[in-house]
Amino acid sequence: MRTQTDRRPVVVGVESSGDSRATIEWAAREAASRQVPLILVHTWNWGSVPMMSQYGDAEKTAIEDEGARILERAKEQASATGARDVRIVPQRGHAPEVLVDLTATSSLLVVGSHHPSSIARGVFGSVGTTVVSAARCPVVVLAGAPGMVEERPGVVAGVTGEPHDQDVLRFAFDYAARHGLPLHVVHSWTPAFGALKLPPPDVLRLHLSEIVAGWRQQYPDVVTHLVVRHGDPVDALVESSASQALLIVGRHAPRMRLGSLLGSTCLGVVHHATCPVAVIPPSGAVTEREFVATAQPGMVTP
Repeated sequence: MRTQTDRRPVVVGVESSGDSRATIEWAAREAASRQVPLILVHTWNWGSVPMMSQYGDAEKTAIEDEGARILERAKEQASATGARDVRIVPQRGHAPEVLVDLTATSSLLVVGSHHPSSIARGVFGSVGTTVVSAARCPVVVLAGAPGMVEERPGVVAGVTGEPHDQDVLRFAFDYAARHGLPLHVVHSWTPAFGALKLPPPDVLRLHLSEIVAGWRQQYPDVVTHLVVRHGDPVDALVESSASQALLIVGRHAPRMRLGSLLGSTCLGVVHHATCPVAVIPPSGAVTEREFVATAQPGMVTP
C-alpha cells in the first residue's frame, strides 16, 4: 500500500458555541492517521459585532481569556482522541480570513456546517462558504456524522471526466488506503442536454475505468467500485454517500458564468450531504477571492 499524504499540519476551527466537539475529534483522528500536527484555531474580532466595539479593556481581556480556555478544552479533547502533536492558535481577526490564510501552509482544514436538521441543512454558514470557496488546501466540512462500523462505511468520490478528477482521486485513494476503507468512484450522467447526446453507460463506465486505472495500480489494496448513475449529480452523490465515511468532490476553478463561483454541484453536496464532505481545490488554480479581486469590470455576471 502506497500513500502520498501531505505532511503539513491539519487545521480545525474551534468555535465558542461549544458545538465543535465532533469537528475536533474528526480532525484529531485524521491528524493522527497522517502523523502530522493538529492546529486548533479560535478567533475573535471586536469589529464584527457592534456591541463588542464598545467593550473596555477588562471585557476584551475576559473574552480573550475565555477563548484561551476554549482552546485548552479543545486540546484536551483532541489529545484524548489520539492526536499526538496538538498546537493552539488564539488569534484576533475575521474567522474566514484567518482560516483561509492558514490553508496556504496546511494539508487540510476541517470546519463544522451547522445544519443538524433537514430544514437547516439547506443553509450553509457564511464562514463555511467563504472558507470552502477560497481555501488553498482541501477542506472537510462536517456535514454529518460518518457511517458506523456496522454500516460498513466507505469513501465516495465524485468525478466529472475533467482533469481536476486527478486531484479528487489522489485525495480519495490516499484517504481510503490509510483508513482501510473501500472506495466508490461515482460519475453521474444525464442522457441528453439539449441537442447534445452523451455516450451510453457502458462507454462511460469504460472511460471511468481508464480514469482510475493508474490509481488502482498505485493503491492495489484499496477495493474500488465504479458507479455510473443516471441523474442529477448532486442527487446521485448525496444518495451514494448515505452512511459513508467521507464524500469527496472537486472545487472547480472560478469561471466567468452565471451562478456561484464555487459551483452548483459542490455547493449542493455540501448543503445536503449527511456525512463529512471533502472539497478539493484544483492544483494551481486561483481561489474565488483572487479571481474576483483581479477580474476586469464586466467579466463576472452577477
